[in-house]
Amino acid sequence: MASQSFFEGNGSFWKPVGNGSLFETVGASYPLYPRGVSSPGADITIFPNDTTVLTFDSTGIKLSLALPIISLLLDADRNIWPVSCTYPLSGQYDHLPRVLFYILIVFAILFRHRTRIAEAALGVVMSYSATACIHLFVLLGAYKFGLPWETLGRDVEDAKAYGDVDFWGIAPVVAVSAIVLIPILTWSESFKGSRGKAIIVYWSLLIFVSFAIICSYVYTFGTWYFDRIESVTSCKKSCPMSRSFVSQDIPLWNVDDYNSDECQCNDFCGLISPDAPLRKKQGMVPLLYYEPSQNHYCRDLNEDPLCIYPSAGARHLSLAVFSLWVVALFLGLLALLGVNSSSESVRNTIFRAANMTCRDVVTTIFKGQRQQAVLKKLRLQTPHRHQTAYRRFRRLVAKSVAALYYGLAFVGLVLSPVLFATSIIAIELFLGSISTSERSDAIGSWAPWVAAMLVLLSSAIIRLTRILVEIVSRTFTKIRWLIQYSSEERRELETLENRQSHVEPFLEESIEHVGYAMMHSYWYFAVRIKAFIEWWRDPEKYSVNEYRGHGVLEGLHGLDVYVAEPASGQPPKGFIVLIPDAFGWDFVNIQLMADNFARKKDYRVYVPDFMNGHSAPLYIIDKMKALEGKTWWDTLAKPYHGFWLLYAVIPWIIPNRFSKTFPRVKAFFEALRRNEGAHLPVGVTGYCWGGNHVVQLAAGHKADGKPLVDAAFTAHPSMLKFYGDIEKIRVPTSFAIPSSDPLMSLEQAEGTRKIVEALPDGQKGEVQIYEGYAHGFACRIDPKNADPEGPERAENQALAWFEKHFEGIVY
Repeated sequence: MASQSFFEGNGSFWKPVGNGSLFETVGASYPLYPRGVSSPGADITIFPNDTTVLTFDSTGIKLSLALPIISLLLDADRNIWPVSCTYPLSGQYDHLPRVLFYILIVFAILFRHRTRIAEAALGVVMSYSATACIHLFVLLGAYKFGLPWETLGRDVEDAKAYGDVDFWGIAPVVAVSAIVLIPILTWSESFKGSRGKAIIVYWSLLIFVSFAIICSYVYTFGTWYFDRIESVTSCKKSCPMSRSFVSQDIPLWNVDDYNSDECQCNDFCGLISPDAPLRKKQGMVPLLYYEPSQNHYCRDLNEDPLCIYPSAGARHLSLAVFSLWVVALFLGLLALLGVNSSSESVRNTIFRAANMTCRDVVTTIFKGQRQQAVLKKLRLQTPHRHQTAYRRFRRLVAKSVAALYYGLAFVGLVLSPVLFATSIIAIELFLGSISTSERSDAIGSWAPWVAAMLVLLSSAIIRLTRILVEIVSRTFTKIRWLIQYSSEERRELETLENRQSHVEPFLEESIEHVGYAMMHSYWYFAVRIKAFIEWWRDPEKYSVNEYRGHGVLEGLHGLDVYVAEPASGQPPKGFIVLIPDAFGWDFVNIQLMADNFARKKDYRVYVPDFMNGHSAPLYIIDKMKALEGKTWWDTLAKPYHGFWLLYAVIPWIIPNRFSKTFPRVKAFFEALRRNEGAHLPVGVTGYCWGGNHVVQLAAGHKADGKPLVDAAFTAHPSMLKFYGDIEKIRVPTSFAIPSSDPLMSLEQAEGTRKIVEALPDGQKGEVQIYEGYAHGFACRIDPKNADPEGPERAENQALAWFEKHFEGIVY
């Protein structure tokens, strides 16, 4: 039978069928089938007792092939039911691939400190969503960016007027990606310094452009109606249809009912193939609903048995989600402003720009003699210090605009989880009313899960291999010690080796990090709000041009690391690992020191995030200075400043206690020694919190028979146990101690000097006292002395120490 055309009846399914030509009788029926261009010569005769006779010329017809189909339709144990046929979602947007996409997004964010695995998950997310964006452009291009122009009805020849259901498969992928990007672009320090930042920025641009197009189409066309063509299906009479809606003998099929073994339905939707871009010769599939979508979208089936129109609740939810999408698009575009800076930096830049005077504009644009000439010409040589009413108003406007941006950045951070969850729920309810191309047990649905798991597994194998190698290495070391040493000597060696696990437990630490982040979210926001209040009181003070390190951020041995390369461009002559104070690896003063070390002596400097993102807020510096005040007002205010100081310090201590961080620090140095530092010297420098780790690393720990560090330096170390920790030192260690330090008195400094200077050659250390300086001076946060000479001297002391002890080291 030729399939050159289709025909559509103008009556109901139950219109009486008369005797005569089958061609004419079928031509007036409602369901749609392929048919020939002329009558096949078949006639139908219906007798009064409902006996029906079909006569036709069987010449040339292979009855052995045709009769099973006729038998299926005439089977007394089966019923013939109407069914709607539509084009399905393409396989990459089926249920399981979408769920995988959502899970990988959550995985990449929550476990972002597990660099390799998080990067693998993010890579899958980026490639999947970018492919969806390209599909969107191809699809809209094929439709000439003008779909759809029909609302109701059907067309069995050409479906282009109804658009393509894949638009709604693409929409959640792009929308969820855009929502997730808002906090990443605005707040993630790991992203802002990453070597792959350019790739993420280009991906962001692609996502937001696609998201804007989707929002435009949703606003213009709403949730339009797709080409739905009525056909029939043959199901067993025992089919329960318990979850399918039946109104006026027209079933609205539930996917579980239709695909159940009790029903065993067989439809003819695959015979219908209207012309549509990217779907050439593809057959339609039956329209099947998931139960939640059925209950949500199809309310009044007496008036709308085919569920053509969504329920009032569905319309309200769609409107709410669309409004949230518009908000997300706006917040995303704002987030793009700060891809190269922190939210605070963007806020400060906005304030400076909005508060600039004419003189500020001139000094920004022109430099040198030209600047002086322009200033003289405009009579602006002397800055105007007088605060007129206009200047105060300008300052208020500048503060307000900058604060508005910062507030919106916070709104984006707070709203992102809500937008994420709401968008997924709403779009999944809608997509539950659109048929998929394959069932969940088909390889096209679950194969992406396998592929994603293999990608994640390949990343994990790198880590697991290191664990296995370390276990084998330690086992052989224990066997060798058993043969070579006595029991007492072995106990001493094991003490030096440190029996704590060298390998940071992946799942335990990751869950702890996630739990900590969730439990301390209130603290995080409170600290940010407190810092914002300080900025509002004196925006000029906090809006000065900020230094940003010249290094880059990258993942190394499971941690985020700030890397400063030698400025000369020459290969590094050694490695220095800088362990920061309480303000963490992203503190600008720490990055400045790392850049100076790399610039002055051609070292490659690493500043790892040993705190896993739990660094202390910078406003602590101001609180420390406030506690040094001597006036009566300062004394009255000390309880207030002390409260905020404790409020920031106590939650910082919990995840950064030594027992939790030192195994992480030690594991990093072991990996560094076995890889990058296998043939070059490795040094360590630490400040305050990092100083304790430096002293512990200098206790003679080894990896593959080599010391973890060849030389060490620390300034104003804290939390040391005098003098037990000092007596364990077996690596040349240099101390820079201020004359005023509550964490290491001058008496303790002198005691330390006696111990380290009495060590044998190759282990002997030094202690230098910095008169007039206090704790924190080497990091340029001394509340008593802001003279830069002390920090510069400490920096040079460290470099001279490394130069002296790195000389001649060859592995």
